[in-house]
Amino acid sequence: MTIRPLLSVPLLILGLACSAPSPQDASTSTELPAAPSSPSAAAAQAPAVVSPHAPDPAAARAFQRLPEDAKKAYLAADLVVVARLEKPRIESILEVAPPIFVHAFDVVVDRRLGGSALPARLSAHWSTRDRGEPWPADVPMIIGLTRLEANLKGEGTRYEVVLIEPHTAALEAAIASARAPAEPALSWSVRQIAPASVVQWSNEYGDGEFELTLRNDGGGALIVPGLFASAGKVHWVEALVVRDEHGRELPLSKASVPAGATPVALAPGETLATRVDVKPLGLLHPPGGGRVEYSFGLGELRTSSFFYYTHTLHGPLMGKP
Repeated sequence: MTIRPLLSVPLLILGLACSAPSPQDASTSTELPAAPSSPSAAAAQAPAVVSPHAPDPAAARAFQRLPEDAKKAYLAADLVVVARLEKPRIESILEVAPPIFVHAFDVVVDRRLGGSALPARLSAHWSTRDRGEPWPADVPMIIGLTRLEANLKGEGTRYEVVLIEPHTAALEAAIASARAPAEPALSWSVRQIAPASVVQWSNEYGDGEFELTLRNDGGGALIVPGLFASAGKVHWVEALVVRDEHGRELPLSKASVPAGATPVALAPGETLATRVDVKPLGLLHPPGGGRVEYSFGLGELRTSSFFYYTHTLHGPLMGKP
């Protein structure tokens, strides 16, 4: 796995009153700029810490009793929300056997159960063979979403539904035992890196390299859950998890954070960025050509993107799955 440092604004690295993780072999890390001799007043304030998630044991058992496919979908989704649908409709039908119904609707978000902040209203699509009629409007639903971000060839952000079910209090509590909303002031985004050499019809969406950016949009300093630094380096590879479209959860390192590492904190407006190359992760079922999607996660901060895989071009560059 290749991770390269990017320029970022100065960070504040703060310790918590807890022991650091056990030492392991060092792995690739991102260089941090030298800390300023006199940090800004905002950064010097004690950063906010997200409260630990303490699920209800009964709700946790209820989550484990959910159908296996539902559990996997809720755990893997970039976002899980309680929401109502507006203008639900069948937008198209793919004429295969059995047919695929492409649903479209506006999602009006009431509250998050998992993932980072998102718009209060968004447009989403859901492709399924299992439901040939629209969902009712203005009825509470629980929805798992993929946030697919693209920047090349004029594409933007879109939302795809991975699971949708009618809301019940019991189902909401069960999901809340396994997921938690990320701090809303921490934004997490991904960009496709343009290829050094564009091959028409083969790699206009990049060669599997992505830029991940973390930013504090709040008014106070914030500790980033799960991200640590030591000796001026951020330990990205120990923190990031890549999920592929087949459901594989792919940590970028098997090592733990070195002893003595301290949590990373961002002052208001500060950013931290890194790059990830997914080619070393390999593909379970390489297509001759097609879009390959990945979700990039830093705890509950998750977002997705894709590159167009061309076997003749990218196949020799891929690692073993």
